[in-house]
Amino acid sequence: MTGSQVVITLGAALLGGGIAAILSQSGGEWHGYGVTVGLAAATIVVALSAIIAGLFRRRSGFLGFVSLVLVASTVAVSFIPPDRTLVGASAGVFMEKGGRYAQPAGSFNVYSPGDSTLAGTSTIDLWQGAGDVYIQVPDGKAVRVVANLGSRSLEYSRYEKAEKAKASDEDSWNYVNLRTSPTRTAHGRYSYDFTVGFGTPTTTVHVWQGEGQVRVEQQQPVETGVTQ
Repeated sequence: MTGSQVVITLGAALLGGGIAAILSQSGGEWHGYGVTVGLAAATIVVALSAIIAGLFRRRSGFLGFVSLVLVASTVAVSFIPPDRTLVGASAGVFMEKGGRYAQPAGSFNVYSPGDSTLAGTSTIDLWQGAGDVYIQVPDGKAVRVVANLGSRSLEYSRYEKAEKAKASDEDSWNYVNLRTSPTRTAHGRYSYDFTVGFGTPTTTVHVWQGEGQVRVEQQQPVETGVTQ
């Protein structure tokens, strides 16, 4: 297969995939699956071109490779919930704003900018295939964490005043890891539901994670021995 044929095929795949993705958003059962539909359409175009090249006894090695990549991408994307905002490998959101997000893999941060104009209740719902989730609860905030994880990989720590402070530093504070026991679900996953901070939670963070780690950090100083 010549270089011009490859370029034409890839161009047709991009065009066909784009059109299919747009049409899928007009309504019907495929609404919300624009990326999946677009990749599937592009895969069909490239596969047909590779088949035609084979019928004319022309090599289609590169297009065969592209087809495999597109098939793998289509399958992977099809598992992502469609009713969410797709984010990249490194993303962060203000806990006061909330939202529904999907991240195939990467790092996701939930934090507060300390802007009083963003006050109010909010819910953050994250679907993550694999990666790390960091939830930073600032002083004066209370956050409910609801997590459904593929492994027992949630760490919760808070800032506590040291029981035995050094004479040179009577006001010594340390981060202390706290034990949070999960509930085992019927599907063998690990379920967590607890509140970080004091008072009524103003933010709820839902996390569904395939594999990875979730870290919850309470940045509010707590005297040793004080329970939540």
